[in-house]
Amino acid sequence: MRDPDCEVHEHLMGDGRCSCGPDPDHELKVATEFFDALEDGRKPFEVRKDDRGGFKVGQVLWLREVNILLKYTGRSVYRRITFVLKGWGVEKGYVCLGLSPNGRAQP
Repeated sequence: MRDPDCEVHEHLMGDGRCSCGPDPDHELKVATEFFDALEDGRKPFEVRKDDRGGFKVGQVLWLREVNILLKYTGRSVYRRITFVLKGWGVEKGYVCLGLSPNGRAQP
């Protein structure tokens, strides 16, 4: 059983996910230069190409840090989508996703 209040994440599964974390709807790579700001909450959004059949409010993202060689570093965070912005200054084919401070927030 998953513990929605786990902050330790010592229960890693073979793919690096915390066994007590939410089941992600999308797994995305995040460059090291942006990961710290995502992790500490300074960057509560993601701009992404909308090529996954549509991001939706309430979905959970598993954001995994990758280095300059696109190799996973082992660091990751979960975030829940709270808002999806298309158009209005966002380039066609892209979306700006508003994110909760953690993956446990309710949609």
